[in-house]
Amino acid sequence: MQIDIQGWIKNKKDFFFRDKKKLCRIFQHLNQNKAKEFSFLKNINFKNYTINIKEISKIFSNKKKIFLIGTGGSSLGAKALLDVEYNKRITFIENIDPNYIKDKINDIPANNLGFIIISKSGETIEVLSILSILENYFSKLKFSKNSIVITENRNSTLFRFAKSRNIQIFNHDPNIGGRYSCFSITGLIPCEISGLNSKKIKKLAINSFDDYLNAEKEHNKENILSIIEFVKNKKISGHVFLCYLESFKSLMLWYRQLWAESIGKKGKGIHLMPALGSVDQHSQLQLWLEGRKDLIFTVVVSKKRENDYKILDNSSIIPDYLKKNTAGEVLNKMCDATVLELNKLNIPVRVIYLDDDSLKSAVRLMATLMMEVAILCRSLDINPFDQPAVENVKITTKKMLSKNV
Repeated sequence: MQIDIQGWIKNKKDFFFRDKKKLCRIFQHLNQNKAKEFSFLKNINFKNYTINIKEISKIFSNKKKIFLIGTGGSSLGAKALLDVEYNKRITFIENIDPNYIKDKINDIPANNLGFIIISKSGETIEVLSILSILENYFSKLKFSKNSIVITENRNSTLFRFAKSRNIQIFNHDPNIGGRYSCFSITGLIPCEISGLNSKKIKKLAINSFDDYLNAEKEHNKENILSIIEFVKNKKISGHVFLCYLESFKSLMLWYRQLWAESIGKKGKGIHLMPALGSVDQHSQLQLWLEGRKDLIFTVVVSKKRENDYKILDNSSIIPDYLKKNTAGEVLNKMCDATVLELNKLNIPVRVIYLDDDSLKSAVRLMATLMMEVAILCRSLDINPFDQPAVENVKITTKKMLSKNV
């Protein structure tokens, strides 16, 4: 993976000395106290994890359909990893919209089903509501033999529910927030159940974290320093994350949560706007190029495509400029053209070149983005791991619902 930030720094004379000095201290401190500072950098006990995976496999190996009940950080990370592989082994139920739930469960027979129920706090309103609906809908099914729960080891509603029905509980690390949990059991167990090698995913993530902190990689610091200046710049209102990989659509949504919930505090932060190339060139590109110049861009593109199709001129209709190209080559040229036009207008754009469109590249990208956001928050004196405004809305919602009791 290569990150080209020339389009971000070309118009800058120099970074603020104070920010640069502070960032160097953060990198140095992280290299000395990685897991203590950022809990998501912790490795796992692979011996115990292997034992757990064997137990889980007994539950889910023969299931015709598996539901994952979770929302936000409890679902987005696993979904991002699985969608890169177009792996549909698990059906995610993330929203409490009744029509959406009906679409997911309608006409599904109540046999041979499996359930993965995830809530860090054990009190997530959507998860508890959906769980109640499904338990009633599939009333003939014994949840104890067909489910697992991932939650914190504390006396929460979900914890008590699992205990009362003898459902196996796997402890969610209380120090790892949902949006940073994709390489913990929250993301790894769904991947393993779906046939992916979760141990390899975890090891690759750990190696990617270590690689990011490598002191020789000065461009990682320049990258963050650029974002610091953009976030501080009152004229910049948004960050477009333009990805030229259809299979990374869920990854974009995961990144949106990572960015927004981590950075959006103390009156700081800019909006993260996921966009899909080339589809959004036909809906948003006009505004990007000729609208207000208040956006920065991160463009993600793959150098190689695992599957590709030649554009053949069987009908003598295909224009000459398309002949002998592949679909992947055309898509990448559309990306190059967009980046070129953005550069012409001095719109800040960086390009992340992935080696290929594999799961390995996705893991490396996600690990890089996690490190980047967490370190950025530390540089801005923001706690990257809390979300006080979200918690306030949860409290307000519970108060409003209590009035109906």
